[in-house]
Amino acid sequence: MNDTTFLVREVKDSFEMKRTLGYGYNFYHAIYFERNKNAKEYDWIKDFGFEELYGKKEYQRDINETKKILKTKLKKVPLKGIITKWCVLNSYKDSFYMYSPSDYCYNYQIEVTDSVVIDKGCERTFDFLDTIIKKSSILYQLKFKPAIGPSNHKKYIRTVNIYIINSKEGIAVFEDNRFNEKHYNLMVNANNVKHFPLIVNYCITDKTGEFEFDKIDFQKLIKQSTERTSVRRN
Repeated sequence: MNDTTFLVREVKDSFEMKRTLGYGYNFYHAIYFERNKNAKEYDWIKDFGFEELYGKKEYQRDINETKKILKTKLKKVPLKGIITKWCVLNSYKDSFYMYSPSDYCYNYQIEVTDSVVIDKGCERTFDFLDTIIKKSSILYQLKFKPAIGPSNHKKYIRTVNIYIINSKEGIAVFEDNRFNEKHYNLMVNANNVKHFPLIVNYCITDKTGEFEFDKIDFQKLIKQSTERTSVRRN
């Protein structure tokens, strides 16, 4: 890795670690730019292996049990051309990056099927898909009924607005509305993760602090995308 550009690099031998912790082992931690498009981390980032991670039978059991509790029948909803698998995208010095974290709890993913939406971070959670509305060429609105939620769940609907800010690369701002709060994430089509450079947080022995990316002005991205669409129409 002679030509590797490091953002962080820490090396400690077993003697230094023993002085700090009381027991010794060789410690190596690096955060670096990965230039190899065939790096295994790209595959890890886009791995939606719910069946391998949780088990197909266990996953179906969770859905069936939740349906019994809420007496909810899954309905099939037309996807209307929406991208169905999304990975989180990050910003650093005015460029977009994929990120392989030290702790894959931070590898946030969203999968949309014709009946549920699955959120995956540290845990896998899902809500029942109610409707998909294509409001414009850059805006999809998804409404979900919670599989697990507040006691008045029958009155509660989770709404996610997906603003497409780059249709070619499949980049979108997700505006997630639930519990009267809005949460934003920048997401990208999982099929396109290799279109972006990669930052890797590597340490084989320990979980380390995650790299701090730049804060994203989500409203600015939404406004720019809306304005571009308006100009094309005119």
